[in-house]
Amino acid sequence: MRFFSQLYEKLVRGGFYKSTVKRPLIEKVLEEVFDGVLITQLPTGYGKTSIVYSTGLSTLFENNMFARVIHVLPLRTIIDDAFRTFKEGLERIGIKRESTEKFTSRQMMHVPGSPFLNKPLVFTTVDTFLMHLLKIPPSEIRKIAFNEELYGHYEFSRAAIFESLIVLDEPQQTIESGGKLRNILDEFSSFLYFLAVKARVPMIIMSATIPKYLQRLTTELMKNGVNVKILKYGEEYNGFRFIDKDFQNEELSKQITTNIYKCKGDTRSDGEIQIFVNKVKELSQSYERILVTLNTVERATRVFSKLDDAILLHGRLIGRERNNAISKLKGDRWILVATQVIEAGVNISAQALVTDASSANSLIQRAGRVARFADDDEGIINIVFDENGLSDEKYHGVYNAGQVKDTIGVLIKSNKIGWRLPFISDGIGYQQLIDEVYKKDPIIYFDQKLYYFLENPFKSSKDMLNHMLTTSDILRLGRLINVVVSDDHLELKLGEINSFLEENGYPANLELIKRYSNLKLLAIKGEVVVTLDDQAEVKKILSRMFPWLYMLHENIIAFQVGREEYERLSYGFGA
Repeated sequence: MRFFSQLYEKLVRGGFYKSTVKRPLIEKVLEEVFDGVLITQLPTGYGKTSIVYSTGLSTLFENNMFARVIHVLPLRTIIDDAFRTFKEGLERIGIKRESTEKFTSRQMMHVPGSPFLNKPLVFTTVDTFLMHLLKIPPSEIRKIAFNEELYGHYEFSRAAIFESLIVLDEPQQTIESGGKLRNILDEFSSFLYFLAVKARVPMIIMSATIPKYLQRLTTELMKNGVNVKILKYGEEYNGFRFIDKDFQNEELSKQITTNIYKCKGDTRSDGEIQIFVNKVKELSQSYERILVTLNTVERATRVFSKLDDAILLHGRLIGRERNNAISKLKGDRWILVATQVIEAGVNISAQALVTDASSANSLIQRAGRVARFADDDEGIINIVFDENGLSDEKYHGVYNAGQVKDTIGVLIKSNKIGWRLPFISDGIGYQQLIDEVYKKDPIIYFDQKLYYFLENPFKSSKDMLNHMLTTSDILRLGRLINVVVSDDHLELKLGEINSFLEENGYPANLELIKRYSNLKLLAIKGEVVVTLDDQAEVKKILSRMFPWLYMLHENIIAFQVGREEYERLSYGFGA
């Protein structure tokens, strides 16, 4: 729709973005937004989030296509960054923060900015979005689980979804992030099919690396009368070559070197970790902004603990420390040690990268943080892989080892790698890399039972909750629990708890919580939330099949851990 692209153009001219560079392919995508499914594949660093900002702001004006925009992202860190960037942009064009809060919000675990997804622009996690779609509003789980008569106000949030533009950002990260790929893909297909075919909700699916199985899914949608548009960088669309020559020349002019290092040995050994530390110290003599990306939190903390003045970023940091880490990246000199949280949406530009080997999709996202901005003309990418780890089923316990091995094999054979261009004439572009590695994409199926629950108006919230607890792989529902970090005996008012959790807490799985010692509980007692030192109750919770459900029943909202224990597991101090 031309109105969306005109609004984007005005935002660029008005100073909403730090850069005054207008991306013609963003304009083209915005012109093609319609009431069907739009899939767009654009290079990392091209500014895809501008699509969300422009369509979201359009809801403040005359817009007959949708009432709001719901931006669905795979990671909390990306949400924080996108939300912060949007507010900063509005302030640059003269809109005060107080007005912004009425228009936009984040909605995720212990950040209830829009409990029923009804603000004009909502940034939310996949988990939270799907819980609303599944008739399980997170704010009403307690009532749904324990009150036989109340079904919850799920139709408020489902109605909000049905009259929205849904933007699915980097969906493959959710599909490939854990659980059984076959089950997750079946469930995701059912959700997408329900939204597109049954509810006829307009959607944008966007990524730098959209795998073939997601593209094949659109074929199934089209068979059921859904209009689908596919705009892939470098390909033809309705006689238009979907390419940005200025961006192409800009990227081709950059001198980005890729090195691959092989090590042998136990992946838990200090020797392998020392390779990263030594490489960072060497690079720091020549480069000012260095990114180090590891496949697990444990590996990241071990590297971080051996470096001076480094910044750490991963999913086990409490809110204020995560925000503080991101704010430090605005400086001109930094060393950032991070996990996969850095792969999408975090808008930084490193001069050098040292990274664990991973799957092709993941490596492309990591490499996309190097020489990301227009005025960065060179960079270096160092990929370290453990040869012994490639024989395991899961590389570092995270990635399919076969895919990692195939990725490394393709990269070693390539004389040049275009990390932000799909095809290059004198080497291999990122789309060529993906095509080489992901040759055997899984066949698309649908979870028929899940689809039946989604469309059947007589299936209650309680029915859906029971179903998802026992069968779901795509949701982490039942596996994440609040952890609060404090050495004090806390006593908080109920109205203070959400902001306190956001600042001083983070969500953790049961396996991690069991690694803490001296656990306490944070529980609701009347009108206050207080610390309980009840070890018998702690043991009872940890032994439950669905501990978070028991905690809801007993008005326990979090585990409380001491600062020293938190720093041991989240920073590697004293480990």
